[in-house]
Amino acid sequence: MLKKQVYLRIPNFNDALAAKLLSNQYSQLQGDFVEEVKYPWSLWLSLPEKIQSDESFLKAIPWKFGIPEIKTRKIKWSDLLKKIILEEDRSQKITQRIIIKTSNLKVFMHLIFKHFQLQQGQIFFTSPSEKANFYLLKITQPSLWCIHLAENIGQLDIFNESDDVEQLFIKRGWKQRGKITSTTLNIQGNATILLEENTSPQAYTVYWKSANEIIDIKETKLQQLVADDAQRITVPLCLIENERGIPSLWKIKDHKKLIKVISQVHYNQLAGFRAWFDNNGHIFIMSEGRLADSALRSQLTAVFESYCKYESRIFFPRGKSLMPGLPERMLVQVYNSRGDFLCFDEDTNKKLYVWRLKSSELKDLTFFLQYSAQTAIREIDSFQNQWDLNFPDIIPNPIVVIKDSGGKKGIEIREDKSAPSKQKLKKAAKKKMVIKDTRLNYIEKLKEVDSLLVEDIANANLWQQRAQLSYDLGNVMCGVVAHLTSCIISNNHSALLSFLQKNSNARELDIPELFIDDHPKGKILAKIRDCKMYKAELSYVLQLCFAHRFNDEDVRNNALAAMRIGYARTEYKFHIFEDFDKSVEKVVQSSKIEEEELVAIKKKSLEFLSGLSDAKLEQRVVIERQFALVLQNNFGKEVLPLEDADPSSWMEEWQEILQYLQNYHSIETDKVDDTYKIWLEKLSLKDLKNTSFENIFTGDVYRPVFNFDFKEKTTKEVEVIYNDYANGGTGWRDQFSHKYTAFDNAKNQRKLLYLITQYGPLPDFEDCIYDFVFGDIHFNTIIMNCDIYRLHLMYNKKINEREFFDEMLAIFPRPNSGYSLIDFCDGMENVILCLFLSSYQKRDDIFMQIFDKILEWIDFYPSYLTELLTLVAFLQIGIVYHKLPDSVCAYNFYARKKSLWMNHANYISQNGWTT
Repeated sequence: MLKKQVYLRIPNFNDALAAKLLSNQYSQLQGDFVEEVKYPWSLWLSLPEKIQSDESFLKAIPWKFGIPEIKTRKIKWSDLLKKIILEEDRSQKITQRIIIKTSNLKVFMHLIFKHFQLQQGQIFFTSPSEKANFYLLKITQPSLWCIHLAENIGQLDIFNESDDVEQLFIKRGWKQRGKITSTTLNIQGNATILLEENTSPQAYTVYWKSANEIIDIKETKLQQLVADDAQRITVPLCLIENERGIPSLWKIKDHKKLIKVISQVHYNQLAGFRAWFDNNGHIFIMSEGRLADSALRSQLTAVFESYCKYESRIFFPRGKSLMPGLPERMLVQVYNSRGDFLCFDEDTNKKLYVWRLKSSELKDLTFFLQYSAQTAIREIDSFQNQWDLNFPDIIPNPIVVIKDSGGKKGIEIREDKSAPSKQKLKKAAKKKMVIKDTRLNYIEKLKEVDSLLVEDIANANLWQQRAQLSYDLGNVMCGVVAHLTSCIISNNHSALLSFLQKNSNARELDIPELFIDDHPKGKILAKIRDCKMYKAELSYVLQLCFAHRFNDEDVRNNALAAMRIGYARTEYKFHIFEDFDKSVEKVVQSSKIEEEELVAIKKKSLEFLSGLSDAKLEQRVVIERQFALVLQNNFGKEVLPLEDADPSSWMEEWQEILQYLQNYHSIETDKVDDTYKIWLEKLSLKDLKNTSFENIFTGDVYRPVFNFDFKEKTTKEVEVIYNDYANGGTGWRDQFSHKYTAFDNAKNQRKLLYLITQYGPLPDFEDCIYDFVFGDIHFNTIIMNCDIYRLHLMYNKKINEREFFDEMLAIFPRPNSGYSLIDFCDGMENVILCLFLSSYQKRDDIFMQIFDKILEWIDFYPSYLTELLTLVAFLQIGIVYHKLPDSVCAYNFYARKKSLWMNHANYISQNGWTT
């Protein structure tokens, strides 16, 4: 005879979990979960009918009785758990607080011992009871390295803390599908719940003990020391072999070789090099930081004996270091060389000696150089014309005649009067037609002027030259903006007003009504403020002109207020000089790429993949196929051939990755796990294809730094800082002062980067850029160094890029060193982004160095393939976007030009409008 059943309605997965937990404590709730076989597939808890007689218990539980309207079926707890509560977490990550469950005493002792040795994490434990033969360890900030070693000793299970409920821990490899509310679960007191995928929830009442209670420090025998201050031990110094660092000092004996090296470089490349000369002909040349030219440094290293800097004033031979290693202050004390430089060296017998290089005798390298002419000067005679080209019987077109004016002769081309007349065009209004050779000449001159402007952006004469060249090339709008920029730099407002009036009928301005007395002012002003018709610069000067002509202070003040903040939060755009570079606004690699360029990219791609020659078959096949996808997604055609392989013998993780790549175009990324989604979206170039260069520059193309609302809050803070600066305040400097923690210093430099990209590289903010901090493995220091690098690019400050990237890559340790994989991935992403922007000639070599490092981590962490392959994708994208460094220069030019206009508005606000 079948027992009668009653049903409790279970509305959601929180209640299902709560009901299962309560069933372990109350036998009345021990029943079966059932679900309806059709929509809406409601969930019920089936219980014996006798529970209805227990009224007090029924009042205590939150669920109500009901009757399923549709046929039901029994569902196992393990299936229910994986269906509505948990989902698989392929990333295998661990949280900041975990519980480890183990019945192995060696594992238990190892975890406590190793964490204590590292002085990492807080550990609490509970001993096994008579009923439970296992240990529980609760660890805050656990070491992955310690856990990995413990897994080699014996069995252990890791449980991650729930995102929502502090006392709920979910087995590693699984994660909750949705938010779990602690009020529904009602976990009280010392209860701790462990949730696994195939078993009932395990609830324990735990009284945690600190691991420090079971750690004893073994004491050694105490010996009494009788001091004798007169005793000394002499320790000899010697040089030993060490890693080959980057040299910054060179010793020259052969002057001819030096002359040969210096004769091959431009005079400007000698800046940043200083030297000592002695009576015996020895020359020591020292490079000074980022000013030193990297190409000349490389040549000096290849030819002469080189030395590497140790701290600030000590040098050792390259590939050598001092033993014992003493700090600089002790070496200065030993050799009594305060204020001078010391260079340690060895003679032919390997005997140590030291050069003392006095600071007072250090001079610029150019001080010692004398240039001499090798040939005599030749003169040319003035041209004397012997031809008479005035043929009266012939009318050429055009007419060429000898011009004789004031004793000076030359050739004049006159227009043929019989030919149809051509309308003369104003330089500032119409394009001029120039022959091809002349046009190429103008383009070369324009490039030369732009290169000078990059170094001296506030030179009004250079802007005038640029305006004239733009007119000559037919780029009239570029010429207009360049001419106006020259006027605002020199505060020549009368020239500015005269230019606007003279060219008011030109197509680029088209505002003749501004100079008509009886035209309605409202219509004029509305037209001037039309952001679709005028760029920010033109609207600004036209409003100033309107204010001057009609004596309207309100219009002038509104124009100044808008320009002072760079027309932020408006639809106005600043003019981009298309004849400088067209890649400022969007970083888009054209799919219609020239065949020769495509061949070059294929060659670079194959060079990159050559780094896989010693890799495992599965690594080579997957990374090659991934690169082929990146190229195909960008260029719309197959660029790399694909290698076929049998994956049956591969690890399961590699097989799964290959399946995703093979079925890439049919995968719906919204339906896959988050780690796979991020990886697949990077392969699609979804983030990069149409992203603004500003987001590339500030790193926003990657995951958020610090916290998710950091940029939103910082953007508001930056606005306040800039307004304080624009109004003549001084408190803004304190916002960028050095702080006590790496976290705060990193936030300061990112804040400065946001300010500079929004308002331009204003000169007063350049002093707020910190110095690089190398050797610190802290993730925030890595971010800070990358932001400092970008700030150097914005201000066009010279930097030794080889040295920067070598120092940054040296920070990252090998796997299995205790360093977090997440910190490695996040930090390396930022370094790769800097490499995107780099114009260093050998940046492909640095790409390969990073690639080798990532391959080491892939070998060690096969379960984190998607995270590490995403890094490889970034490297591959860097090869595709090989022209990105050219955009840096264009963006820099654009931003610094914008800051000139903003500075003008600040100047007028503080000093008034004058003509």
